[in-house]
Amino acid sequence: METPAPLLTDAPAGAADPDAGDAGRYAAFLEEMDELGLLSDLEEELPPDVSAMFEIGRVLADPASKLGRAVGPALELRRADTPEAEDEEEQPNESRVQVPAAEEYEAEFIRTWSDVQHVYAWQWLLPEEEFMRRLGERRLLLPLAKAPRIRAIEDGGDGFAPSPTKQKAYVLFDTSASMSLRHRFSLAKAVALRFLRENRRELGEVWFRTFDVDVGPLEEARDRASYDALLRRVARRRTLGNGTCLEKAVLAACRDIRERKGLAGAEILIVTDGAAHLDERAVAEALGGDIELHCVKIGTADVYATDQWVEDQLEFGKRDDTRREQRILQIRERRDRLRRALADAQDPSVRRGIQKGLDECASELAAIGEELRGEYGHEIERLTHVYVQVPDIDPAVFALTPGQIESLERLARELLMRLDASPVPTPTMKDAALLLSHTALLAAEQSDPALRDRLEAVRSALERRLAAAIEHHESRVLDAGYLTPQDQRDLRILLRRGTTRYSSLWLALLRYFYSFVSRIGGRG
Repeated sequence: METPAPLLTDAPAGAADPDAGDAGRYAAFLEEMDELGLLSDLEEELPPDVSAMFEIGRVLADPASKLGRAVGPALELRRADTPEAEDEEEQPNESRVQVPAAEEYEAEFIRTWSDVQHVYAWQWLLPEEEFMRRLGERRLLLPLAKAPRIRAIEDGGDGFAPSPTKQKAYVLFDTSASMSLRHRFSLAKAVALRFLRENRRELGEVWFRTFDVDVGPLEEARDRASYDALLRRVARRRTLGNGTCLEKAVLAACRDIRERKGLAGAEILIVTDGAAHLDERAVAEALGGDIELHCVKIGTADVYATDQWVEDQLEFGKRDDTRREQRILQIRERRDRLRRALADAQDPSVRRGIQKGLDECASELAAIGEELRGEYGHEIERLTHVYVQVPDIDPAVFALTPGQIESLERLARELLMRLDASPVPTPTMKDAALLLSHTALLAAEQSDPALRDRLEAVRSALERRLAAAIEHHESRVLDAGYLTPQDQRDLRILLRRGTTRYSSLWLALLRYFYSFVSRIGGRG
């Protein structure tokens, strides 16, 4: 016999909430999902665990949670400059003075040869030999937009309202296929969305790129409309490629910041689950001294140096910028001298002494090789101002307290009452479809069989009532309230997780589709 769903009976009047702090947890669920564009105008399939962002985002927002405390430092913007107290009478209120980015410039040496097109024009008048010498030494000067001082915010609204004196941000977001494992993609989205929403009042322009096997197109938010659109695109994003071109993505971000004057002084936030080896020197040069790099690494993936790579560094490296590189060159030079001496030596005792020196060289190179192995793949940690590594999502994130499940059941009861309307409004159908899918997600993550059964009862009740609502629409398919093709697509996408292809709800959707097509065609 089927166990009756608890939500079908109203909660007893005056009953004490077992967990009052969580009682309203799901009151804002549908509003939040709608704000992120997950209820309408869906053009492509959503990730199967898309609503997991809500649960993970709740944990990130909890200052008492271990995950929230770990990720928090990487999401903080650079501290704004504040005028010294003794200068307040002499200077205007700096929080209200706007100095647009790119109004002030400073001379900088070129970083790459491609910068030569931007050098000061007078340098083209230098003798060719002098010009080429400075080019080779990277001593040609170019005007570089000076990062504006970030002013403290004293007033203004609570929304996104960029201005030249607010901190610009650049987000690099990993969309590789491995992000689909263990809810990593939902965690990455929750991190990016929390960064953008939590700092919306302090943010200037926001720039965004994805990266996997290649770097994605540049997206931007310069006003409230484009900011809201960016949030929706982040929430709907799907995994794409099979690679993690982290170095290429960071260099592209640095190039964008250098070339687009309005981005001067921007901070870069990386959200990834990949481990990658970077050319540390090249990336450090690109970052310079004015671009801060923050990174949130999800999971424990690592990358290891091959024997061939280590041998190449020890035997063929020619750079001498660091002490270690200089030491490698010195050891190789000593070893070469000893080898030549060994070839000429005849006395056994002399040969033994030379061989001992060669063994010492080999031992030193082997020790340096181990250092190189240990540092390989950790370049991003040394390059970032803030580096945070968090483990994969613990299933306990989806565990529900008595108060939380009561909040969910309360929302389901409200939707069931709204589904009794005739005809049922299309937004109500979409709300029910999304909650149905989210309930299926939660049920699959529960370790307590009793909680799983309780959530399954909620899901089944919503499925039956939604199927009935669609069947009712079928009989009125040409009436004013019929489901449009876009509404049908939205429902099909929203119900991917919560139902099977052979459920009564899916069959009702298919019947409706064929009825819609045939009757519209007949009327035409």
